[in-house]
Amino acid sequence: MKMLNDQNFSRKVYQALLKINNFMGFLTGSLEENLELLSDELDKLYAPAYTTFCILEGNYQKVFNNLTQNHSRYKNCNFEDCWISAHALPIIVQDTEKDKGCSNHILPANIQAYASLPIMEEGRVLGVLTLNSPSKDFFTHDILEALLVMANLAGTAIHQWILFTQLQDEKKELLRANFDLKRTQNQLIQSEKLAATGRLSADIAHEINNPIGIIALRVECMLLDDKERKEGKLPEPVIEDLNVIMNQANKIARVTRSLLSFARLPVEEKNVFNLNDVILETKNLWYKHLKKKGIELSHELGLNICDIWGNSNQIQQVLFNLIQNCEDAMPQGGKIYIISNNDLEWVNVEVIDTGCGIKPEQLNKIFDPFYTTKAIGRGTGLGLAISYKLVEENQGKIQAESKVGEGTCVKVSLPVFKSGEKNV
Repeated sequence: MKMLNDQNFSRKVYQALLKINNFMGFLTGSLEENLELLSDELDKLYAPAYTTFCILEGNYQKVFNNLTQNHSRYKNCNFEDCWISAHALPIIVQDTEKDKGCSNHILPANIQAYASLPIMEEGRVLGVLTLNSPSKDFFTHDILEALLVMANLAGTAIHQWILFTQLQDEKKELLRANFDLKRTQNQLIQSEKLAATGRLSADIAHEINNPIGIIALRVECMLLDDKERKEGKLPEPVIEDLNVIMNQANKIARVTRSLLSFARLPVEEKNVFNLNDVILETKNLWYKHLKKKGIELSHELGLNICDIWGNSNQIQQVLFNLIQNCEDAMPQGGKIYIISNNDLEWVNVEVIDTGCGIKPEQLNKIFDPFYTTKAIGRGTGLGLAISYKLVEENQGKIQAESKVGEGTCVKVSLPVFKSGEKNV
């Protein structure tokens, strides 16, 4: 009968090992699920004995962080003076009253015997698998052999999980790199668009500017001559038409000036400045005007914000353009928030409005020259294109997020000035 019982028990051990091996082989669960399966099978085989793990801290702390915090079965272990870690050999204690065994092992209540085996991975000790028994002289040769196999399976599970997490980290890094590459490509395309448009704009602006200047001058002369005569010879409707021509000619002149400004942004002197100072100065210039339009302008400035190496006038022009766009997006009034902050590499300013927002299909075009979402006659489509170029000249980046009916946020990031370094 005893032989039959031994055979049945050996079959159970074999089935448990096969189950664990198959489950871990496919890596269907997390590390905790794999180790939990191993522990449960050991506990079923050798009840009322039960399993605990001591997990080595240090290089593998990130892998085991959740395990050691979320389950009483997993313990942190200081391996500096651990005999098992130093020798990569097991400790078997058949009577805890006579032999305490490992100095690091916290002996649970009512435990009379325990066996601790190293969990190995590529020759390194990762942790310790311990089976705790309330009975003395519990551990036989067969039990220790089964425990050795379980410890090896635990090492395999941990090794697989380390490889899996490394693969996941590498995948995330590749996705980040791919995202950065696409963003850089888009910025290069945008820069090429701006450069090509700038060259074309200069030629067009010169061709338009000369004849429109002559038209405006002749109209102005006609109006002045008529005023100087004691009796005006020009009928009132003609004078009205001439004023319309004059206004439209001036509008065309303003557009051509914007084109020339866009085509040849002046190279101005750069220096060290604080973005918060530029924000406050810009806010003071806009505050009263916006208040009359029913628009509340507020700011939230980061404390101890880093300095920037660049052209403060250009950055103020960017803020002017962004606030102007916010105003145009809120004809019925609203709120504008200017928020600044910085990290180790970038000083950021966000200009946020509660306006009408921009449709998703329009958002990726807003920095293109001559593209505008405003009504006809309300904008030239150059404000954001010029802002993009100004930010680029200061080695910065600009991006926008928007939700229709909720508002728009434009974020400008400029590199932190580091003492001794000056960006060209």
